[in-house]
Amino acid sequence: MDALLELFGNVAKIDVRMCVMWLIGGILIYLAIKKDMEPTLLLPMGFGAILVNLPLSGAIGEDGPLTTLYNAGIQNELFPLILFIGIGAMIDFGPFSPTPS
Repeated sequence: MDALLELFGNVAKIDVRMCVMWLIGGILIYLAIKKDMEPTLLLPMGFGAILVNLPLSGAIGEDGPLTTLYNAGIQNELFPLILFIGIGAMIDFGPFSPTPS
């Protein structure tokens, strides 16, 4: 019975803004998977939009996983470096290379 009351207490904390962000996150995931529109960008953005808007998920907190990722990668400027290395690895230099005659 206590678990049921706790569940209803969490449901009561859902806001309209959370539902809108869940919808936006779902649309981004749909576009990434079904329509194949920049899946490397839209899929993490959609997943993150849903994750951070879950009530009492613990994703954003003092010891939450997103706070840990922020401290490890963004605050140290490691993630932008890895991002640009990944983009550079995906570049196709075929049109720039001379073709043998």
